[in-house]
Amino acid sequence: MTWSGLMILMIFPYNKSIQYDVLCKKLSFFAWILLLIESILAIVQFLYGFIRSGSADLGVGDIVEGTFHPDLEPDLSFSNPMFSIGISLLLIFLWKDVRKRNLLAYVIYFIGATSLVLASTLHVIVILGVTLFISAMTILVKINLRRLTIQYSKGIYIIAVLISTTSFTLLSLQPLNTQNLLSGHYLSRDTPRTAIIAVILRDLPEEYSFFPLFGLGPGQFASRAGLISTGLYFGGQWTKNFSEITTQAQIKYLLPLKIEQSENPAFGRSSTAAPHSSWIAVLSEWGYLGVMVAILLLLIILNKVNRAVHSSPTERFILTWGILFFFFLGWGEVYWEIPQAWFPGLVLLKLMYFECKQSASASKNT
Repeated sequence: MTWSGLMILMIFPYNKSIQYDVLCKKLSFFAWILLLIESILAIVQFLYGFIRSGSADLGVGDIVEGTFHPDLEPDLSFSNPMFSIGISLLLIFLWKDVRKRNLLAYVIYFIGATSLVLASTLHVIVILGVTLFISAMTILVKINLRRLTIQYSKGIYIIAVLISTTSFTLLSLQPLNTQNLLSGHYLSRDTPRTAIIAVILRDLPEEYSFFPLFGLGPGQFASRAGLISTGLYFGGQWTKNFSEITTQAQIKYLLPLKIEQSENPAFGRSSTAAPHSSWIAVLSEWGYLGVMVAILLLLIILNKVNRAVHSSPTERFILTWGILFFFFLGWGEVYWEIPQAWFPGLVLLKLMYFECKQSASASKNT
């Protein structure tokens, strides 16, 4: 059930009779309206939090949730990161229209990027920036080692301005949040995240001989399905009153770390300190074989995109950026099992892929 969103995307059919260029054009118009509405509501929520607390730092960004929770009080659940992921995918999808140098598009795009920064889901922002840089360097920049020359697209200028503006805004509005992130506070040895990685690499292989290759099995440890099975996931009250179907590995290793994270004010509700994420779930429940399959799947998807949109560098850049962003999200939390955050955005990207595929096929036939 928790992986169903990905299953739907994988079997989403390509239909030659559909005019994907017309469909994507209509959806782009809708996406711009959606970005504007979400961003304005998010800014209003942020201003309310700022007026109430007198600060733009620390937990004030948690109140920024857009229409995921259209209220002025924080939901204190996944609404804030879901908003950030949804806005990020909209920004990725709409990059094509931004390059047309339309002033209104620039303004709305800037408002959207501002709302993302104000949401202060820093790990999502960092993943968006890192994957943007990787995609730009691999798609938009061409290095000729023989002639020692570098060729780059004009889009690099927009990327440089976007990264610089975002970095300056973060440092100005959220110095403490940014300082914690850059100092590696949540990556120290004392966090539940690093502790669970040590458990997976050292303790579980000693207790379960089959663990390194096959893991503990789906839903048996650190996935969202596994967390739900403890009976403590919904409501956020992490106690020792777990359900009868909670596995012994969860009772011994995972739950004590999750309880520590929820009770320790130094960690708060930070996703980067939590003892679970999608990549941790794959490693702990599917073993190294599952990790290899996930990496292989990433390479296959990137190769298919490269072949289908090779003659369209902008679309190739957007799709590469979106794919890498989704896969890197797996380091932050169990986001791969939360389709509310990414499903609409990934559907838009897949339709863009279909549009490029259809266009390439038409050009080849001509």
